Amino acid sequence: MKKTILLLWCLLVTLCTSAQVPIDSLRNGDLIFFVNPKGNAITQVTTRQNQYPIDHVAIFNWGENHTAQVIEAVHKGVCITTLDSLLHDAAQFSTPTLLVGRVNVPFDVATTLCRAFSHLGKPYDFTFENDDEKIYCSELVQKSYVTTNGDTIFPVIALTFNTPDGTVHPYWAEYYAKRGLPVPEGIPGTSPGGQSRDPHVTILGFIEP
Repeated sequence: MKKTILLLWCLLVTLCTSAQVPIDSLRNGDLIFFVNPKGNAITQVTTRQNQYPIDHVAIFNWGENHTAQVIEAVHKGVCITTLDSLLHDAAQFSTPTLLVGRVNVPFDVATTLCRAFSHLGKPYDFTFENDDEKIYCSELVQKSYVTTNGDTIFPVIALTFNTPDGTVHPYWAEYYAKRGLPVPEGIPGTSPGGQSRDPHVTILGFIEP
């Protein structure tokens, strides 16, 4: 079954997103979505663009000496990672994994990036709460992006940890049980897959290796 799903996903990549995005065409504030070919417990409970199994999102920025980099919230915390490093990690897969999204409404790039940088060093939020000092990947995006009028671009939604049939995904049941917590179904939050489908985002294609 897993092999069938993977083959269908590869077909979708070929048919739906043949466009390749040159690195030099990336803009500050572009979103880099990570497509996990194998899928996981995150992709199994979230909706996402073209059914791609998206499990992470990062914010693109041109750094010093025109270095391509992203600001991201990963397990070691909020940090800056070079795009070369991401491409090196992505090379282990035989299909494209770094999908580019561009915010399609006027937004304050400088303020957005300043907000993102202000979270550098914060610890990762392993319980996905939206009201503490810890932070996870799509929460970083949600808290950073603002329009030129100062309005928040990405909304907070009710998170689900349920499978399509409405039952709690076994992984998340065990995940929260180990932490002595109930599964926080409906907790306010965000997801990378959901942001990839946001009407304020246009998917351009996969980064050209």
